[in-house]
Amino acid sequence: EEKKQEEQAFAIPSVPSVFDGLASVSSSKRSKGQPSPAPLRKAAMDTPVMHLSIEPVAASELKRFEAGVRKIVLQYPGMTVGIEDTAAYTLSGTGELQFEAALTDLRRYDC
Repeated sequence: EEKKQEEQAFAIPSVPSVFDGLASVSSSKRSKGQPSPAPLRKAAMDTPVMHLSIEPVAASELKRFEAGVRKIVLQYPGMTVGIEDTAAYTLSGTGELQFEAALTDLRRYDC
């Protein structure tokens, strides 16, 4: 009995699996011998921790700039944009690498 208590004291607690709580895929829709597909769930996005203020070089470029910013927000999940009172656009993202890639693409879109 002492040995059992000692094993329980040093037991590693179970870590919940990534797939816990997901609905299982029905096997009736698969043919025999076909492997079951991996269950999927929506990926959680990190909270933005960096903010960068950007604005177009000239006011005449505003429409093209806005189109480029829309493409960036669609292309990079987790990146959001807000418009300040000063008409500056604030990009919010998760890190420096994400901003570097997004700004490179924004320049590539000629904005």
